[in-house]
Parts: sequence; structure tokens; C-alpha cells
Amino acid sequence: MITGRERFLPGDLGTLGGAAGLAGFNTGRFRGLDVLLGRLSYLFPVSRRLELDLHSEWGNTFEDLRDAKPSRLERSAGIALRARWEKGPIASIGLDASRESVRLHYAIGGVK
Repeated sequence: MITGRERFLPGDLGTLGGAAGLAGFNTGRFRGLDVLLGRLSYLFPVSRRLELDLHSEWGNTFEDLRDAKPSRLERSAGIALRARWEKGPIASIGLDASRESVRLHYAIGGVK
């Protein structure tokens, strides 16, 4: 059976983990031909220049997207405090948790 994997280099595979989604897992933790990712985020102001981001992500990678079922999705949740300027966020610090780990993340400049 031809799956399509034989035509891909490892770098061509879709990945999840870390900043690429499912932030509570290690970077590149999930690799596969098809990626399914959803994120729900609630942002609210703390002060004029600070906002709090509460978020949850669900997703996984699959060899075939037909294998995607809600019971197979991994979950990650987190909180982040972000400093803002008029044009957008400029710094962030937060925690993300999953069934495998709790990860601290921070960024200065160019926060997305």
C-alpha cells in the first residue's frame, strides 16, 4: 500500500509542539503527513499596556486525516502575560501544560 510517506523528506512532514501549536509538548513532538490543530484563546486587558492570554489547544498529526477522531486529539492549556504597545504585543511570559510536561516560555520583540 502506498501511503505517500515515501515521497516526503523528514523535514517535509507536518509537526506540532512548542511554538508550532500544542505548546505544552516539546517542539516537534508530533510528526505526520496531516496536521489537525485548533486553538481557543481568551484575551483580556489587565492594564493599558498589559493583557492576559488564557488558551487551550487541541491537535495531533496523522498518517491519514481519515484517522482523525476527537478521542485521538492531544490537549494543551496555558496562560501568558503580554506587554503591548499600540501596534501589538512586544513581550510575553507564560506557562503551558500538557499530560507530559509544564513548559515556561518567554519572548521579547516580534511576539505573535
